[in-house]
Amino acid sequence: GALAETGLPAMEIIAVDPTALGRVTIGPRAGGRATVGTPKSPGRARPEDMVLMLATSGTTSRSKLVPCSNLHLIRRAQAQSTVFQLTEHDRCLSVRPLHYGSQPVAAAVFLTGGSLALMPQLAAAKSIDGIEQLNPTWITGGFTYYQSIYDPDRLKRRLKGLSEIRLLNVGSGLLPAEVAEGLEAVFGAPVIEGYSSTEMGRIACNPLPPGRRKRGTVGLPFGCEVRIRSLEGEDLPLGERGEIVVKSPRGIEGYENDDEANAESFAEGWFRTGDEGFFDEDSYLTLTGRFKEMINRGGENVSPAEVDAAILSHAQVREAATFPIPHPTLGEEVACAVVPVAGAELDGKTLSKYLLERLTGFKVPRRFVFVDQIPKSETGKVQRYKLAEVLGVGVEKGSRRRGQLEREPTPFEYRLRYIWSRVMKNRNIGLDDNFFMVGGDSLQAVELFLQIERELKQRLPIACLFEAGTVAEMAALIEAGTPQGSVVPIQPRGEHPPFFCVHGATGQVMGFHQLSRNLGIDQPFYGLQAIGWDATTPPFTKTADMAARYVAEMRTVQPQGPYYLGGYSFGGRIAVYMANILKDAGEEVALLALLDPTSHAGRHYVTFRQWLVRTQAPPGPGRILLLLHYGWFRLRKAFDHLYDRARRAVLFPIREYYRRSGKLVPLSMRRPDRLNTLIRLEHYNIPTYDGDAVHIVTEIPRRSMSHADIKQSWNRVIKGRLEVIPIPGTHGEIIQEPEVARLAVELAKALEK
Repeated sequence: GALAETGLPAMEIIAVDPTALGRVTIGPRAGGRATVGTPKSPGRARPEDMVLMLATSGTTSRSKLVPCSNLHLIRRAQAQSTVFQLTEHDRCLSVRPLHYGSQPVAAAVFLTGGSLALMPQLAAAKSIDGIEQLNPTWITGGFTYYQSIYDPDRLKRRLKGLSEIRLLNVGSGLLPAEVAEGLEAVFGAPVIEGYSSTEMGRIACNPLPPGRRKRGTVGLPFGCEVRIRSLEGEDLPLGERGEIVVKSPRGIEGYENDDEANAESFAEGWFRTGDEGFFDEDSYLTLTGRFKEMINRGGENVSPAEVDAAILSHAQVREAATFPIPHPTLGEEVACAVVPVAGAELDGKTLSKYLLERLTGFKVPRRFVFVDQIPKSETGKVQRYKLAEVLGVGVEKGSRRRGQLEREPTPFEYRLRYIWSRVMKNRNIGLDDNFFMVGGDSLQAVELFLQIERELKQRLPIACLFEAGTVAEMAALIEAGTPQGSVVPIQPRGEHPPFFCVHGATGQVMGFHQLSRNLGIDQPFYGLQAIGWDATTPPFTKTADMAARYVAEMRTVQPQGPYYLGGYSFGGRIAVYMANILKDAGEEVALLALLDPTSHAGRHYVTFRQWLVRTQAPPGPGRILLLLHYGWFRLRKAFDHLYDRARRAVLFPIREYYRRSGKLVPLSMRRPDRLNTLIRLEHYNIPTYDGDAVHIVTEIPRRSMSHADIKQSWNRVIKGRLEVIPIPGTHGEIIQEPEVARLAVELAKALEK
């Protein structure tokens, strides 16, 4: 009916050969429509004549019409035949409809004189029958198809003896590494991943052997110009993410009858793909998501492709599709449909904790929908913008599904949740909402724990958020009254030896969270925090005792060396004590990393004359004000030093009295951070270390009165080889984004050495 209304002539299937899979006869049916019409342009077909009207997949919006001329089709066929090195002896099995994605493949086969068998998309069982019957030399299909047939044992059993398959082509997209490697092992042929679009045809492709294929990339640009641009239109260098733009002889100049889309997508011969990606150092292209698929969570952009990749790395996840759901205050919230592997027992809490080690908190989905199959379009693509409606995921309240938390909180949980809600400025905090997932940061963490101490008379280390990151878990931890140890598993997983990092003067290790994330998920990272935060275990007053306790607890995680050890700021000095203890015990210290600590082994402050040179102060009366400023600073520092010594002389004997008498030390005298400021006074005589060390150091600010010895005199402490690595940023910035990335790069190099 719809075809008849067009008035166009049509060819129909009039016979199917039951003896051969896919063999048909086409022509006019008896008494049917005529197959000859009146041509719009009589004579031979010209290169510019339109031969196909394609439609974009519409994964993010309505489909757009793509006019494809004879010249476009021939050029795309030539590209396909060149990429896959096709000859007349090749037999192709295309597991996708002719009307979607198979036209260039079919044209390439006809161009080279080979043969082609077409099968419906995702007909997994029938396609395996087809592989058995046809014994093709190459197969082409979408990544969804390959995932659907991936069953190594079954494939080996069914396809045993097939030896002529020389490549498996994946339509535009990437397979999980496990699936790609498994298929290569079964078929004995390379999986070729590439990048194409309806508008441009082939854009990039991984080369066939012996060329280098890079898993996780879509290969090298092929016969076209590809650039990465910022949203402002500036070309970006290697390694930086941006929008992929393409200029290709195989590309169209604009959509059919769509001036608005053309103005948005085409300019000066360049096509804006809407895809985000970057080139690596070898100019291989990596796709990182779709700009139009980005989920805007209260102003923070989340790439569904990035979240998908993180979830798919979980051994019990077979498929995943991240999508937006509406939110009354944030606009959009992150959700994910998950297909577990057969027999897996997964829940949202397990996946949330897994993803928090791999993603920034706001990117972790707040809703997980577990399904047997992810809904897809007829072409096998996930239409993310429709998933919320299709799966029946409605409007969220806060960060939790309405009615998700049915049990009433205990009285203590109620009080604790009220504190969380007030600090986080979020009245919808639930008992099982994770601190990082609701957007918590280090400043809010400090405020939260101060409020808990003030109102509940309970003191906890901030780092307990890594293990007790919800209201319910924190309440259980407080009520259990379990003394807190020093070792905090910030990122315990990974194949490399663990790195242990000692706290700064605050005694907390919360600030190491970003450093650990930037080192990657394969590098185990443990923080060593001060004891005494639980208000029951007395904190230390001597560095040697502190170091001995940290070494003892560290060895419960790693009983034997070699040890990879470091310390930030004040913790760098403690790390030197620990390294000496380990060496005296006959253990190897493979790395001692000093992360911008001060040694106090040399001069502390510059003279007034040196300060004038450093600040480049001009001569004149203004120097009198500078002299007064300098004098006031030195006087204040001298007073602070004397005051701290007086506090130390009074408080430490009082603490010792309480310890010997067995009495509980008053709460005001049990704060580890305050005691650490007094412990530092004994560090003017740090013991030397007869070994090597790496000193990652920031520059002294131009107007600072600190002497260079404050950081450079570590050569008086380290008697082995001292490698000094300067990095930009201030002392506090290097453990915060974005400067922490630079620190992580240098620390990773040191660990590798």
